[in-house]
Amino acid sequence: MQKAIILHNEDQYLDAIDELQKILLLFSDFKDIQNLAAYYEVLSYLKSGAQEEAKLLLWDYTPMLSEKHLSELDELLQEVVE
Repeated sequence: MQKAIILHNEDQYLDAIDELQKILLLFSDFKDIQNLAAYYEVLSYLKSGAQEEAKLLLWDYTPMLSEKHLSELDELLQEVVE
């Protein structure tokens, strides 16, 4: 997970997305890891300029996201639209 966050923080969003997708597959039984990986994947898509993909993923990942992460991502997507 740390590698994916580092890639995200270094603006290497596509590499971060690849890592996060692997994490989501490998750690499907760990809700806290799923929450964090889903959050950073949507955020990486959003920051890479892929707003439509971010919206679709947010819809798909809503059940695994915490209320805090869900509201943060929702606010960011609202700002992009405006």
